[in-house]
Amino acid sequence: MAKGMLTGVVVGGAIGAVGALLLAPKTGPEMRKDLAERLSTMSDKTKSVAADVGQRTSELAKNIGSQTSGIVGMAKDATQGVMSEVKSWKSDVAETAAEAVNESGSGSTTGSSSSQSSYDSTTHNTGIRSNPTHS
Repeated sequence: MAKGMLTGVVVGGAIGAVGALLLAPKTGPEMRKDLAERLSTMSDKTKSVAADVGQRTSELAKNIGSQTSGIVGMAKDATQGVMSEVKSWKSDVAETAAEAVNESGSGSTTGSSSSQSSYDSTTHNTGIRSNPTHS
C-alpha cells in the first residue's frame, strides 16, 4: 500500500509540475531553471518519504518481533505450568490408588465375617463394590 501511495505521489507531483511550467508564460532559460528546481524538490521529497517509510517499516517489524517473542514466552510458561499440574495430579492419583490397594489388601475392614463375605462376593475381582449397602 505504501509503495502504491508513494508512486502516486511522485507521478502526480511530476505531472502537476510539468503542466504548471508548460502553461506558465516564461522564456526557455527560465522554464528550464524552474523545471530543474522543481525536479530537485520532488526528488528530495521522494527521498524523504522513502526514508520515512523505511524507518516506520523497520520500527513496526521490531515491535512485531518483540511482541511475538513475548507471546511465545507466555505460551511456554503456561505450557510448563499445565505440565507440572498434570504431573502433580498424576502423582496424587498414583498415591491415592496405592493407598486404596494397600487398604483393601491389608484386611483391615471392620465388621462381621458375614459382611466381609458379602464384600468379597460383590467386588467381582474389580475392587469396586456393586452393592453399596455393605461398608
